[in-house]
This record gives sequence, C-alpha cells and structure tokens, in this order.
Amino acid sequence: MKHRLYRIIKYDLRCGFVYNYKKYVIAAIFAVICCVLFSTFSEIYIDDESRTFMDHLIYFFKGAKEINLDIGTVDIPITFIGMQIIVATMVGYYPFDDIYGYGKQVFIRVEKKKNWWFSKCLWMFVTVILCYLIVYMIIFIYCVATGCSISFKYHSDLFMNMDQSYIGGISQTNMILYVFVMPLLYSLMVSSVQVMLSMIMGPIVSFLLIMIYHMAGVLILNKVFLASYTMLVRDYMSSGRDIKPTEGIVYMLIPLIVSLVVGVFIINKKEIFEK
Repeated sequence: MKHRLYRIIKYDLRCGFVYNYKKYVIAAIFAVICCVLFSTFSEIYIDDESRTFMDHLIYFFKGAKEINLDIGTVDIPITFIGMQIIVATMVGYYPFDDIYGYGKQVFIRVEKKKNWWFSKCLWMFVTVILCYLIVYMIIFIYCVATGCSISFKYHSDLFMNMDQSYIGGISQTNMILYVFVMPLLYSLMVSSVQVMLSMIMGPIVSFLLIMIYHMAGVLILNKVFLASYTMLVRDYMSSGRDIKPTEGIVYMLIPLIVSLVVGVFIINKKEIFEK
C-alpha cells in the first residue's frame, strides 16, 4: 500500500510540474517586473546600492491599506493580487483535470480514494511552496545583479516617502513573519480551500469564488478576510487595527485543516471514477 501511495505521489509531482511549468516561468517574470517597478518608483528617494534585499521583499509583500471611503481612495496591491492569481491558476485546475483524465487509471491502481486526495494535497503544498521559492530567488538574483545590498535591513522612510506606508514601528520578528510566513501560509490555506471546492463546483467557479475572497480582503480590513494578515501595512503598529500575525497563523490553519479533512469525505462520496 505504501509503495502504491509513493507511486501516485511521484506521478502527481511529475505530472503536476509539467502541467504548471509555464506558470512557474510566469511567476519568475512577474517577480522581475515587480523588482523593476520598485527600482523605478524608488529611484528618486534612494539609489541601487542603498536599496536592500529586504526593501524589495517589503515592497512585494507589504500589501495595501484598506479602502477609505471618506477620501475616496482605493489602493490595489498589484503584487498581492498578481501572486494570488498565479497561485490560483496553478492549483485550481490540475486535480480536476486529472480526476477526469488519466487520473482514473491511477486511482484504480491505488485503490483508495483518500490516497488520491492525499497525493493531490501534497502536490498542492509543493506547488505553492515552489512558486514562492521562485519569487524569493528571483528577487535575490535581481538584487545581486543590480548591486543592491543583500541585507535584512530596510529603509522605513523610503516607503513612507513612496506611498505613506508607515512600517517603522513593526518589530523585526513580525516583519519576518509578514515577508516569509504569512503570505505563504495564506496561499496554502486558500489553495486547500480552492482545491476542495473544485471537487464540488468545478475549477472555474472555485477560482472565481477565491478571487472574490481575495478582492474582499484587499478592500476591507476585517478578520473574516484573512488577506489582512498577510499585509504588513495593516499590522496593528501601522494601521492601529487589531491585526497581529501570530493571531493570523491560527486563523489560517483552521480552514486549511478543515478543507483537507472535508476533502476526504467529498472524494469518498464522489462517484466519478466509474464515469
């Protein structure tokens, strides 16, 4: 049984990578574009040698303030939305396409539906993590190529000058969480829900629902929309609102675990392999 499970995991990792390799390239190109935009927008405040690796990471993952209806401002975080679109297109279609394609034959060999689901969940985790690693790697390479300092120091006054983003009061620990942990955990959580929903509603509807959830989180600062926990400009030290990353970790783990467990019941009840 373990041998069969290993084979289906190996199958999913191989086929899933082939299925998504162009999207990994898109993720890399997207990271380069964001780095160029940051260099362009910040060049009037700071030169290449003074910018740091951490400055680039903050620009990529800082997010945006909530919508302010009083002054009519809407700040859409392009880096956040772009990253989530790339991730959603990576994870939302392969499990569904596979289950109605060659995956039927694979399922017959592994015999248990839960093994098929477990393998897809593992593939989803690897896919999202690899996507983020590519982004981090591209940002690092860009910094080396342009002569930026490879340092975790950052210039809080730079972001204040660029778009009035106050981040000077955020602790170093929370800064690391917002840059390396919260965005990845959020994408893993949303991806697990999306894959589970795709088994019920299909990939297109689940993709649209997830995009609506992302946009609601961008426009509204509310604990129901967990996107706020990925944006360091919404941290309690910056926004004055009760947004703390350690709290967000707990909130994200709950739907992640629930969706994985519910997915087992959905797959066990779904009569698709006989079609």
